Amino acid sequence: MRIFYCNLNINKINGKPLSLNLGMPKTKDAASGITKAIPQTENSFLQDFVNNPQQITVDYQCSITTDGFVGFGSENNINGLFQIEQDSGFVSAADIETAKHNLDELLKAIKRELLKHPEKPLGDKILLAYMVIEDSFGGYIDGVNSPLLTHALLNKEIDCDTSSLIILALAEELKNDDLEWSSIGMVLMPNHASLQYGDSYYDKGEKIDKSRYERQFGIPQDIADNPLRENVFAILANTTCGILAGRKNNYQKSIQYYDQALALSAYNFIAYYNRGINHFSLAQDKAIELDLFKNKDIVPSMADREFILQHYTKAIVDYTQASQITSKYAGSYYGIIDCCIDLIDLNIEPEKYGQLALATHAEKTRVYGEDMDSPIERAAVYMHLQNYVMAEQELYASLNGWRNDGYFPRTMVKVYKLLAEALRAQGKESEAARFDSYTVEDLDVDQLFQQTLDSLKAKDYDGAETSFLNMKNVLAKHYGFTVHRYFAEDLFYAKPEFTEQDNIRAMELLDAWGNLLLQNMETQ
Repeated sequence: MRIFYCNLNINKINGKPLSLNLGMPKTKDAASGITKAIPQTENSFLQDFVNNPQQITVDYQCSITTDGFVGFGSENNINGLFQIEQDSGFVSAADIETAKHNLDELLKAIKRELLKHPEKPLGDKILLAYMVIEDSFGGYIDGVNSPLLTHALLNKEIDCDTSSLIILALAEELKNDDLEWSSIGMVLMPNHASLQYGDSYYDKGEKIDKSRYERQFGIPQDIADNPLRENVFAILANTTCGILAGRKNNYQKSIQYYDQALALSAYNFIAYYNRGINHFSLAQDKAIELDLFKNKDIVPSMADREFILQHYTKAIVDYTQASQITSKYAGSYYGIIDCCIDLIDLNIEPEKYGQLALATHAEKTRVYGEDMDSPIERAAVYMHLQNYVMAEQELYASLNGWRNDGYFPRTMVKVYKLLAEALRAQGKESEAARFDSYTVEDLDVDQLFQQTLDSLKAKDYDGAETSFLNMKNVLAKHYGFTVHRYFAEDLFYAKPEFTEQDNIRAMELLDAWGNLLLQNMETQ
């Protein structure tokens, strides 16, 4: 028995109306959207059509295939995405055609899998679709080389947003016969994207409770309730082309893409944040080009000053918008602060932007809490404002935190250098010189600890004691009780190695030294 398939609706044959969709299964369980295999013998009228197509007139072109599965048709809105990517110049027409073919084959494979499970609810069908995508592309990749869907399909590099787009393209095919597919939407988050359906998010084959993602990414309720559905392909195409243009340092072009994406939906954190980066880059590059940061005597032209201020201001607005979409991305706050610091250094309304920088940092601290970096960050703002007294206070506060809460020699040296700068600016040269002299090696307790153990293994007990006393002095000078406890415990943990060697003298020294550090810890 011969089987044929038709991909389009036929409305009239030989001028007579016909209400039959040959592109869907006969059973109404056709949520999969897979074309129906119709036996030739089922209808003599259809048999004539197959055998003598030239004798039949139809009001649409109907393609007969032997496969029976169509990935996506010309009316699928995913075609608009491909057109935007092609118009960008980042991909060729040949690349687009190959990518379309690959997508078509992939959607066929998904439809075949769905046809095996007509009874499953839509959420499970979404997971099945992810499974086929993963099998076809060998898994998902974080940090793909290109954000464009065309490149993803060509290189078989699928991530969160490209896999979501593929399933949305599938939904475009199936929604006419099962409206539930049209309820799937996409939510853009910091460095991430996922599908939303019902009370769940779907992310690279995993079903995730909606409330968990909203807590994790700080997604506001209005965005959670309004995932991207309408114009989603155009929004993503413009957003990803904006990303690629920005990577190529074509900031103006990148901004244009983000403008178009945001015109279609304001619920786009990525577009706001990245557009802010581009405005910042335009302003900073112009200031560097004019040597305004290094040479304070240069007075820029009115046009250059306006250009710089305009783009820094636009960057601040975009970063602010991004922070209002989700507060769970510290980059938005740091973006505002970076703009303010540059404007302060350029002597453009320093008091105004100093206050904005400190207010922004206060808001970041409110959201994330005070941490050991917070005083350093505030001190950096005060340093740019030349308020060295406040910078000194913040840096001393920072030192207390770093001394007591962990072993971070590189950060300690960084704080020392900043503190030396603040002290020197106040004329406190001797105090500044003391902090400025320290290096990472001076604060490296690990190296002294290892030297102590190596000397014990060699039974060089005098050398071991010298190394330990140096270690003890560094700990007392630069670190608090927590770090003392770390290294005391490490000395105790080293004992079994010497027990096996029957090195009684080494074990006695390790016990004594560990207890000595614990005693010193109490005085810190």
